[in-house]
Amino acid sequence: MVSYVLRYFPIAARAETAKALLTLSGADWKLEAPAWPQEQSAQPVGRLPVLIESNDSSDEPFVLGESSAIEQYLAAKHGLYFKPGDLKAVARQNELRSHLKDL
Repeated sequence: MVSYVLRYFPIAARAETAKALLTLSGADWKLEAPAWPQEQSAQPVGRLPVLIESNDSSDEPFVLGESSAIEQYLAAKHGLYFKPGDLKAVARQNELRSHLKDL
């Protein structure tokens, strides 16, 4: 079984799209707020958000940083990403992602 930990500050900002994707996909996930700046050096490149994917069939968790990379990974993994051949759909998705970042 796959489960996720999303690390981010306890505020509504750059992790909101990832939270929405995890919820919409029905994934098993939890939010974790690391103590900052004490745990900063334990994060990839010292920044948040960070996604940690654990799988029962793998000993090593997959750790991914940067909100855009996390969003694209989750969307593709859970079938919420448009096919690359559908250029207008990809453009619409990028437009919506940009709107969400503006919020």
